Amino acid sequence: RNCTSAAPAEHPRLPPRPRARSCGPAAAHAMMKQLGASGTDLMMSGVFFWAAVQLRRHIADGPYAKNPPRWVGAFFWAFISGGVSCACGCGLWGLELNTKTEHTDFDYAICFGVIVGMVGEALALLVACAGLEASVSAESYRKWTAAALCLFGLCVAFFWVGYATGAPISLLLLPCASMGVCQAAVVATAARRTFGAKITDPRAQSAWLSVLIGSITTLAGAAVLGLLDSDCTGPQCISEYLPFTPSPCAWSLAEPKGSECPLPEVFNHAAVMHVFAITGTIITTQGLKDLLDCGGHLAPGAKAHSG
Repeated sequence: RNCTSAAPAEHPRLPPRPRARSCGPAAAHAMMKQLGASGTDLMMSGVFFWAAVQLRRHIADGPYAKNPPRWVGAFFWAFISGGVSCACGCGLWGLELNTKTEHTDFDYAICFGVIVGMVGEALALLVACAGLEASVSAESYRKWTAAALCLFGLCVAFFWVGYATGAPISLLLLPCASMGVCQAAVVATAARRTFGAKITDPRAQSAWLSVLIGSITTLAGAAVLGLLDSDCTGPQCISEYLPFTPSPCAWSLAEPKGSECPLPEVFNHAAVMHVFAITGTIITTQGLKDLLDCGGHLAPGAKAHSG
């Protein structure tokens, strides 16, 4: 069918231009309706991998080359996991999997990468927060790490059981909601060390402030995604099965569908979140490097715990 064809004869007063916009799913996909979300997700993936490389190189070139602080490894894996999640997320938005009601095995494979990558990032951030606490002993830190690995394994099992039983994508995406909680933990840790600890070194104060600003920026992006998820994501939204959100997603309940979303599809809420996250990750990475340079990750009078 020609997308630029005029309106049918039974509607002679209907102008042909609006009719040209209704060209079916294939034409809509060809237009890349979610180009903003897909493109910024790919950029976010690159920033995550860049941050991991920056942190690793900074350790190799610094005084902690042979005995890095334990939290460095946790942040490194958070960045790697985030990069994997965003690389798969580029496919999710680009192929518009969030607007489909039926999915192929390939679709599920992409969603698997998004989910386990995001959950892995969230859990690694939580472990990093524990590693930054001088009051957390080496034995306790190992327990934190083991607990995170167990939760990650449960997430993987949850996905495959859901896939085998034909669970909707919305249900499988539910563990991604943990990202906001764990990012908030990073904000709380950085805020306490920035304002609550008696830091005399201005370099350490500045480094912690960078981590705080970066983590707040990333959390703000996660808040945008969470608040607009039900209205804007489509029939497959992360929050559908949470107790305080509508099911089906509000996007499906609106007339016409998706009309309640305040953002355009070409640069939707996910694209906005990615812009915040890109900025926040760059600032946070610089703050972490500065902490290593000045030893500001240590509490006053505390000794370093190695990884």
